[in-house]
Amino acid sequence: MKGATFRKARLDNASMIDASVTDVSFVEVFAAGASFAQSRFYDVDFSDSHLEGAAFYYARLQHVRFRGIAAQGASFAGSKVDHCDFAGAALVEAKFSKCELIQCIFRDADLRGADFRECRMRGGDFGNAKLSGARFGAAQLAMADFRGADLTGALELTGDQLSKALTDATTVLPNGSRGPFHRTIYG
Repeated sequence: MKGATFRKARLDNASMIDASVTDVSFVEVFAAGASFAQSRFYDVDFSDSHLEGAAFYYARLQHVRFRGIAAQGASFAGSKVDHCDFAGAALVEAKFSKCELIQCIFRDADLRGADFRECRMRGGDFGNAKLSGARFGAAQLAMADFRGADLTGALELTGDQLSKALTDATTVLPNGSRGPFHRTIYG
């Protein structure tokens, strides 16, 4: 699929398995419960869409705009997510486990209770993101930018992981204290 427009389309519970999608607009679509498993998306726009419970299992997403989406419980598990924009997205309890996140933007996103276990992050902007209760077991956080992020109550987030991420005085650490993270202070 290339160059199509699905603006405001009703795609609830749709199935688009192993698809190749380039330069397509899904702006303001309603696709709750849709499955996009093992699909490849390049330069696609899902901005302001409703993707609650949508499944992007093992998908390849490059330069995809998810700005302002409502996607509670959506799953990106096992996917490669490269230079995608999730700014202002509502991703409460979303699943990014075993995902590779490369330079993605999560600025001002609501990621409370999200699952980042075994995720490999290379860079990424989490400025002002809400990450309370998010899970980070065995996640690699190389240069993930948590300046201004709220990590209150984040689970399985170790000092070693935090030492590889960027924090500052506006970061709220998992124990509720203000950053920046210092191994000697935080433990």
